Amino acid sequence: MLENPADELVVVYPNGGETFNMNSDYVLRWKTYGNVSKVNLDYAVGSHVIWSDDAIWNPIASEIIANVDSFLWTPITSTGISDLSLNQRDSLRIRVSDVNSSVNDRSGWYFKLVDTSRNGNRPTPGLAVHNTGLKRGGR
Repeated sequence: MLENPADELVVVYPNGGETFNMNSDYVLRWKTYGNVSKVNLDYAVGSHVIWSDDAIWNPIASEIIANVDSFLWTPITSTGISDLSLNQRDSLRIRVSDVNSSVNDRSGWYFKLVDTSRNGNRPTPGLAVHNTGLKRGGR
């Protein structure tokens, strides 16, 4: 007889190295395994943090049906995003977590936010700002 798979969540996108415009829409993606029914999505800022500390995570969305495996996010709509310094915008990660247990995953590395609606914070010339789907190519 086959057993049910263990509960697991895996962040698919963003998983590190991406540059997002704070005012654009992005599809956050994850994979759900086992009996996870609802998830929370959060973001954290900084490179010298204790990732297991729930206090560093800021809400993106709560109690999303887990097997949907995606969420449309406009970063500027999340509490605290507009207050981030330029340095803080270089070091964000997302986390997807089971509402009913400690099962979670976070993006594998940092992604960056830019605000092209303001002067002085334009993307680097030649750097693509991805706003849909999965990153293609080397990852």
